[in-house]
Amino acid sequence: MQTRRTCIIGITGCIAIFSGCLSGSESSPEESLPGDWHDEPVQASGDPLTIEKGIGEDVGYDSQNDEVQIDGVGSLSVEQWLTKECPQTAAKTVNEIIDKNLDDPSNVSVAVAMPNSPDEKRLEAQREAYFDGEGNILSEPNIEFSTLRDTVPKEINLTVRFRDHQHTCNLKVYVRDIWFQES
Repeated sequence: MQTRRTCIIGITGCIAIFSGCLSGSESSPEESLPGDWHDEPVQASGDPLTIEKGIGEDVGYDSQNDEVQIDGVGSLSVEQWLTKECPQTAAKTVNEIIDKNLDDPSNVSVAVAMPNSPDEKRLEAQREAYFDGEGNILSEPNIEFSTLRDTVPKEINLTVRFRDHQHTCNLKVYVRDIWFQES
């Protein structure tokens, strides 16, 4: 009986998937976006933030070569690693600010962006909307664009420390909206 039920569920799921993929009545997600939608990034307007953080309590350290051991990557000099980790730690810090200050931060994330080159980094706090294959909204942010823009700092000056090393990164913070659609 269990095998038959699994088989029926599997067949029903396949039919649902294929009928959704073949549906010709797709609508455009743009029609369902909130009225305050911003496709282009806008610089945040919150107070700038200067902060220091210790990082790397859970990484392996080779004191002879002054290197950090990265799982799946190998090793990096401490300076290379701090340069790589600083923007990531800044993004986590901005995410913590969002979680602490907004009632419902669902469908909001913070990412490190490189708009023109890998050397030009910035942070982007993103409101995210999700649509099914037919353009119906599955989930959307529950906060106004202006609220997010006012909540996050317009720039973050972060110094990360590991043992006797430190690295400072200064990143502008932008706010933007992005949407995803299932295929």
